[in-house]
Amino acid sequence: MNLIRFVLLAAVSTFASATWSCELPLPFEYVFQNNVTSSLAGTSCALTVSTTATSRTTAAAFFHYRRPSPLTSVRYGFRLDSSALSTGLSNQQVRLFSATSPIVALSPPTSDLLAVELRLGTPSSLLFAAADASSGTTFASVALSGSVNTVRVEINTGATGNVKYWINHAFTDPPDGVIETTPGSGLDNAALQGVIGAEIGLSNPTKNYRALHSGEALVFDQIESSDDIVFDDDFSSGAQ
Repeated sequence: MNLIRFVLLAAVSTFASATWSCELPLPFEYVFQNNVTSSLAGTSCALTVSTTATSRTTAAAFFHYRRPSPLTSVRYGFRLDSSALSTGLSNQQVRLFSATSPIVALSPPTSDLLAVELRLGTPSSLLFAAADASSGTTFASVALSGSVNTVRVEINTGATGNVKYWINHAFTDPPDGVIETTPGSGLDNAALQGVIGAEIGLSNPTKNYRALHSGEALVFDQIESSDDIVFDDDFSSGAQ
């Protein structure tokens, strides 16, 4: 069985228990946390996290991993329960997911091949930001009909790469959307080489999110990935 290690990288925040009763799905191997209240629970390893009155922009709690070499095509999925959040506005935003490359490239420079953020409002929405040499970043926004949603993405890199996403649908279903510079043209994200690592959880909360949603938890579970890499005992990690 793969050895699961949690590396706690900041002392400001605490998990509810010092013992672990869950095993993270491959390839996620550790948890980063900073200036939040968070916990892990159950065999599904649900991550519950909320900002506090003292949280800043660096507040975060997320599952993370970094692989030894980049993948040019990979899938990720997770379920998000945002039912504890009070009604908000679009300037109340928080990052849920990012997939990073081994280098910084494009203009403006970035290492994020894809970032997914929750933007509150009526209705709330998901904002997808995909790296693209033509535009710097190509965006897509998807309105959410409820507070519990399963988000799945597929990231493909190359001169005609793309990002596909599914909201409350399986990977076996047609994607709900494909992010390209223009329909049928793909994304030029070849300079970023591929996905070297990913994180799922809460990070980058805006000032208005922190001010109005302190103590209101997001819950992440049912995490999945097509990356089945197994790290050996020499694997080590640090803040990305």
